[in-house]
Amino acid sequence: MNDLIVPIVTIILSFISIISCGFVIYIYGRFRELRNDQFTIVLQIILFDLIYDLILFSDSIGYLFLRNTNFQLSEKPVLCQAQSFFSVYSVLSSTFWTSIIIHSLYHSLRESETNYYMQSYYPGLGYGIPLIISIMYVLLVKKTNNY
Repeated sequence: MNDLIVPIVTIILSFISIISCGFVIYIYGRFRELRNDQFTIVLQIILFDLIYDLILFSDSIGYLFLRNTNFQLSEKPVLCQAQSFFSVYSVLSSTFWTSIIIHSLYHSLRESETNYYMQSYYPGLGYGIPLIISIMYVLLVKKTNNY
């Protein structure tokens, strides 16, 4: 019974987080006045948090249903690699988008005009760098066979 506490708590908390992320995405889509630059950046963080919460939720559900079977995730390296890729990518992207918010807020406080030149780099920083790091991580894990 003790081995069920962590997955059950993870399911409950990740479900609450999934509902919260979904609500924020719904509000963003429903109200046009919220579609400004700052809230769009916050939405990026919400999307990557949603991906991570879905991974946690599905892992815990999988554990509950598969704990008494012979199924081993390590026997399916593609599943392990996909899970590790999306976990690393979502956490890194969320962190990078948080840094972008800090950068955007800093410049909005220091300068009276919006810096559109720097904003053109935000998608590359928020999506590209985490993507490269995540691919390198999966390749390294695949090379060393440590799933």
